[in-house]
Order: sequence, then structure tokens, then C-alpha cells
Amino acid sequence: MAEHAPPVRPGALLEATGRLFGHFMGASPTVIGDFAPAFELLLAGETEIPVELPWEETYNDTRYERKVIVLKKLNDAADRVIFFNPAARHDLPKGTPLGGGGMGPQRRVEEGGLESMELDILVQYFVQGRAYALIP
Repeated sequence: MAEHAPPVRPGALLEATGRLFGHFMGASPTVIGDFAPAFELLLAGETEIPVELPWEETYNDTRYERKVIVLKKLNDAADRVIFFNPAARHDLPKGTPLGGGGMGPQRRVEEGGLESMELDILVQYFVQGRAYALIP
């Protein structure tokens, strides 16, 4: 039976990241629950936008409810967001579907060790108040 990682209040992972960033970089980013500013940054070419969202994945016999990923860019059609997942599998070919059924949100493998998910899925997490972004 899988253990549960300690419960994390939504937004707490990014708040801790923001405090560390402020301590080491001298600037304090803002945790937001609205996707619009993060989307605008992606459109403007920003490539490092941390996002905390529900993940609901069992990994190494531990159940994780939330995860931080880093948004990198939109695909050419602007219907998928490409992101860095710190626990990404690097042994799978591009296009391999991932997630669903207790293995995190539905997503797929992209080039360079990145992953992607449908933009609509990510936006729904924000609309439901379940996702947060860390912006400068």
C-alpha cells in the first residue's frame, strides 16, 4: 500500500519557492491563482514559469497530491503547454502518452526531456482554484 506524502496546502509549494527565490535573488515573485498573467508571459516568450497543480500520482510507493512543474512554452498551435517535470521519464520516445489513472494528469512526452499537456486542462486547474503560478 502506498504511503501518502505529507499533505500540502494548495499554493504552499510555490510560496516556499518564492521565499527561497527572494532570499537568494533579492526579488520576491508573486503567487497567483489566475492563469491570465502566466499565459501573457508565455506569449511574450518567458520560459521559466513555475506552476503548482494537483498531480495525484503514486511514485516509488508514495502518493503525491501536488507537484510543481515549470512552464517552458506553448506549442506552435498554441493548444498545448510544454513544461519541465522534475520527475520526467527520459526513457520514453516523443509522443508517448502519460498520466491518468493515478499517474498524474494526462500529458505526453516531448523532445529534450520535456512533457506537454493540453492547454485547456491546465487552464481548468486554474479556473477551479486548484493551480497557482509564480510570476516575477
